[in-house]
Amino acid sequence: MAFPSVLSRSTLASIDDGNYDEVVYTLPSHSAGDLAIIIWVDEANSGEWTAETAGWTTLASGGYWDWGSAPGIGVYAKKLTAETTATFRSPSYPTASAGWSMICILIDAGTWDDTGDLTDSIELNPDCDNVGRSGAGTLSLSSLTLTPTGGAKDYLWFVGAGIRDDEITLTTSTTGVPTGYSNFTAVNAGEGVNNCSSIWIVDKEANASSETPGDSETTHAQWHGSIQFVVHPAADTGGANPHNPLGHPLKGPFGGPIG
Repeated sequence: MAFPSVLSRSTLASIDDGNYDEVVYTLPSHSAGDLAIIIWVDEANSGEWTAETAGWTTLASGGYWDWGSAPGIGVYAKKLTAETTATFRSPSYPTASAGWSMICILIDAGTWDDTGDLTDSIELNPDCDNVGRSGAGTLSLSSLTLTPTGGAKDYLWFVGAGIRDDEITLTTSTTGVPTGYSNFTAVNAGEGVNNCSSIWIVDKEANASSETPGDSETTHAQWHGSIQFVVHPAADTGGANPHNPLGHPLKGPFGGPIG
């Protein structure tokens, strides 16, 4: 078993200019079987962005953070084939939406568990909507704990936050990222203006049965919410092992198969 492998981390964002109620996103270069995960933050916190392109699984809708003045979020995933774009619509379609930001994580085919539903391959922490929603100030992630099904495996763990009406200083916001995490990825929709939004995410490899990120002292001036999810590694097919490193069929003393 080995950890899921990230091929790319891409970002896209727009401030509210009256033209972004529908977004046609150009997917990063990929091969059939790669896994795309899109994390979407909507400043308007008005509900769910919908994936208009067939085949996308909605892992979380706008209601995931939709509380008071917290930002809305959508998390979508797809096992890719030969497609080049994906279309999303805002909850206010066909009128204009507020500022939004998104990050696309691309996972290499063969390194993630594609044997079942994507809701089993990617597990989100259902308690994230209770963390980090207190408005302006420091976002603490220490109360987040995710325990995926299946026990300890070579998981790829993700944690991050979305911010409403505020921007991230991309060159300095790595300060306060939970210990052990890296690959800081962030994007702003607007810089310190109304109706902007921002999102950041980090990840780490760890063979563990659960994960608590620890404190993050990342401070933002406006409303924010947290996110935590895990990607399962490729399923063990029972082929190669230390006693049979090439995975060849084993034979008994009379030529019959063993097991």
